[in-house]
Amino acid sequence: SKALDLPATTPPPGEEFPVDYVIEPAFLAVSLLMIMTYAIHFYFCRMRLSSSTVFGFGKRVRGLWVQKIMSEQKNYILGIQTLRNEIMVGTFIAKSSFLGITVIVAAAGAVDLPARLEEINRLDILVGKHSSPVPQSLKIVVLLLLQGGVFIAAVQYLRLIRHMSVQLGNCSGPGAQDEHEQDFLVRTVTSMYNRSAIFFFVAMRLMLLSFPAAGWIFGPTACLATSVLTVVFMYIMDRVSNSSDKLATRVEGLSTSPENAHAA
Repeated sequence: SKALDLPATTPPPGEEFPVDYVIEPAFLAVSLLMIMTYAIHFYFCRMRLSSSTVFGFGKRVRGLWVQKIMSEQKNYILGIQTLRNEIMVGTFIAKSSFLGITVIVAAAGAVDLPARLEEINRLDILVGKHSSPVPQSLKIVVLLLLQGGVFIAAVQYLRLIRHMSVQLGNCSGPGAQDEHEQDFLVRTVTSMYNRSAIFFFVAMRLMLLSFPAAGWIFGPTACLATSVLTVVFMYIMDRVSNSSDKLATRVEGLSTSPENAHAA
């Protein structure tokens, strides 16, 4: 059988691979354009039709959850258990990003990582016989910055969740019996919960963007392919089905109308 004609990973003696100033910049520009276009699309959807996005849907559900948990003392245990689960998720994300940073830094210190990645980059089916115009070390730095952003956002998310648990404990105090004080605590905890959700959203977005950044290290073709998959995945995950929206509307109506809740 005939062997596969793979691109050479080293140039002939006395020669160097030409630098690719066309395909890789074009693929990189298309990848960035797709991601930025979707980010703008998601922003306008959140501003105009917030109920159709998971961000707006989650904001409604979080407000209902806080109001329900803080309405009766018997629900406090459920609230603490839910916050514990939130802390476990945030801790897992923070540990994963920190582990990724540690592995990349350790690999860069143990071997000549840019040179090894340059050899892997030569396996690209389109630009295998060309050198990248961007140094591999810069690509590694971009990936490290994204993982660092994931870690910082996850830590801020955990900080706000911890403050929420403290505020939730204040509901059992003497001041929580006052109606105005109770309403103030509910609004404070809801606002804190929504801010924590923003940091969680940022952490997950940076985590997803790490895949195109990692694909860029292995060549422009991998970068473009992972960018397409990432945008498609974000579009699917950011949409809220009609059944979920109707369920949230019904729960909101039952929560705000005691008569309807009693009738149901």
